[in-house]
Amino acid sequence: MRCCFLSDIHGHLPVIDQEVDVVGIAGDIVPLQIQRDMIKSIVWFVGTFIPWAKELPCEKVILVGGNHDFFFQKIIDNRFQTRGLFTSEEIESLSAQYIDDILYLPEKIVYLQDSSYSFKGKTFYGTPWIPALSNWAFYKSHNELEITFNKIPNKVDVLISHSPGTQNDFGTSLGLPFKPNYGCLELDEAVRKRNIGLWVAGHVHSGNHNVTEITNEKGKTTKIANVSIKNEDYQPVYSPLYIEI
Repeated sequence: MRCCFLSDIHGHLPVIDQEVDVVGIAGDIVPLQIQRDMIKSIVWFVGTFIPWAKELPCEKVILVGGNHDFFFQKIIDNRFQTRGLFTSEEIESLSAQYIDDILYLPEKIVYLQDSSYSFKGKTFYGTPWIPALSNWAFYKSHNELEITFNKIPNKVDVLISHSPGTQNDFGTSLGLPFKPNYGCLELDEAVRKRNIGLWVAGHVHSGNHNVTEITNEKGKTTKIANVSIKNEDYQPVYSPLYIEI
């Protein structure tokens, strides 16, 4: 299966110039200038993003939210948490389906939030959560991240997360002079215990964009790559990743 992965588009809708089976987007989708306005974000997503996605040369567009995509989390909060009728686990298990329903996503577009999707014999799993940034969307504490990432299945062909891990400069801001590492240790640990073929993420714009490999506890390898298309100045300087899985 041939796939194209990208992340951190922040309203920039690039040309996908190769025909693929799946386009995967690892979060931070809406434009920066409207990211905290739920209504404008929904209008842009429905009126601009969805028509763009429907025209992409692929069969499926699989996406997760990112810390700038406040509207996804606000939609879920407005539906569930104000009513007090659901536990946090129930909310998480229902969130992906509710986003699908409320935004009337076409069949071609699949939203994942701590959920799986199987297509042509391959299993995709998506998760949007990040550490450290408590004032942003999809933040969880250390303990919450451990619990949430423990739900990732033991075998996944493609993990699409917004947050990268810490290894191989996956989560290192190589575009900054002091090169800080903002990768997620909890997600590292979850992947180390699982058989995951490919792990793509964004969030850290100038993380290592080369496809490298890490090894799990059983000696099996996982390919990893940061797929942000923007640099630290929010300029689209990186190309989407085209890869066979």
